[in-house]
Amino acid sequence: MYHLDGMHFFGTTGSSMSGIYVYNNYFYGAVSYCSTGFIFMEGGSGTPSHASNSYFWNNVFDATGTDGMVSNGWVGIFSGEKGVTQFVNNTFLYSNAADNTNCYNIGSISNLTFQGNVVNGCNVGVNLGSLSNTPASQVDYNFYGGACASSNNCFVYNQSFVGSFSSYQSRSGFDAHSKTSSYSAALLNADGSPQAGSPVRSSSLNLTLASVSNLLSLSKDTTRGGVRSPVTRPSSALWDMGAYQYGTASVSLPAAPTGLTASVQ
Repeated sequence: MYHLDGMHFFGTTGSSMSGIYVYNNYFYGAVSYCSTGFIFMEGGSGTPSHASNSYFWNNVFDATGTDGMVSNGWVGIFSGEKGVTQFVNNTFLYSNAADNTNCYNIGSISNLTFQGNVVNGCNVGVNLGSLSNTPASQVDYNFYGGACASSNNCFVYNQSFVGSFSSYQSRSGFDAHSKTSSYSAALLNADGSPQAGSPVRSSSLNLTLASVSNLLSLSKDTTRGGVRSPVTRPSSALWDMGAYQYGTASVSLPAAPTGLTASVQ
């Protein structure tokens, strides 16, 4: 089998991995054919990752330029039997409401945190397995724009389509403080950053106390693959959902050229 992935995690017999940190990345492009997603963390009985303590934040996943669906989901996490798996303040962009690809497909793992994420333009915003050791408060304060736009095959919980956002909330107990809107009402710029009136503004948890050690960069918003200077998130007020904090980020300009000469004609 061929893979075309942003990141592919897998193991061999008896192997395991721990302490995975994925942040400030920009995933994009036409990666559908032979693809298993922007991120594919294998589980199951083939070459499972046996991953633990995985952290994903400030990433921008842009599937607007893709040319087809991905069967495993654009972000597929199928390993995490112990430790923690945390998805915090990421932004996912899509624009094909008729495509029922799972934008996030997270299998039956343990101790998931899925908070402060923006998922816009995905009919199936999230597919969650039978999570263990995951209190309802750990899956909350997310935004789903355009979900259920083309069919009721949306919001999958424990291998069953639940038909609507409210049914998903009732069945799972998750996302009590999360928001939904139409695709356009998300009021996001092309890069996923929020406009002034966007519903993702000031709607997420303040995670300043968690922004320490290896997670220190969580106190600022995304560099989007190193193409922008990050905005500092507020230390006390509510954060914006997603990888971006509303505000003006300075852009690093190239150094001025040296050694030039001029002549007047």
